[in-house]
Formats: sequence, C-alpha cells, structure tokens
Amino acid sequence: MDSRLRCRLGRATEGVIRSHLPAEIAAFRLPMVAASGLFGRTAAEILQEQWRAIVLIELEAPQRISPLDLAAAFSRALGRKVRVEAVRASAGAEFHVARHAHPLPRIR
Repeated sequence: MDSRLRCRLGRATEGVIRSHLPAEIAAFRLPMVAASGLFGRTAAEILQEQWRAIVLIELEAPQRISPLDLAAAFSRALGRKVRVEAVRASAGAEFHVARHAHPLPRIR
C-alpha cells in the first residue's frame, strides 16, 4: 500500500483528510501517481533504457485529483462522510523539526 494512502486512510476512517492546500482551493486538481503505479512494465522499460545523460521523467496518473476528490472516494468506500481539513502552513516546519529531534530510530 502506498505510504500516502496508508497515512490518509488512517485519518479518513476518522472522517478527515488533511490537505496542505488552503480550503478555498481544495478543489484544485493536482497531478499524482501512486508508488504502485511506478512498478511493473513502466519501471522495467525505464530501467532497460541506455541513458547517455541525466534524464528527468515526469509521471502522472491518467487524471488529476483534488483533496475533495480523495475525500469523496473515501466517503464512498467507507460509507460515511469524510471531509477535507486544511493543514496550518507552519505544520510542515513543525513536523520537520520534530522528525529531526529524535533521529536515532531512522539511523539504525
């Protein structure tokens, strides 16, 4: 299971999906791809190429999705309302600081 999906599923079962997009643009559709979408034939083809330079490969799912689309999908799957909650702008910085406060578990 994709780590983003695993994280969102935990919160979605509580009825909330967090988004770093402000609430007023939560309907904005973004290009995304699941990690599982990178494996298999596409990854094999990319790995077998004979690259002569550094190459940037942009991947995108067949359709773009918004946080509201994710909440609607979870609502259908769970059979109950799931809403989108905007994350404070400072939350990312707080997470980064907290993550580096105790690095030992990640070093092992």
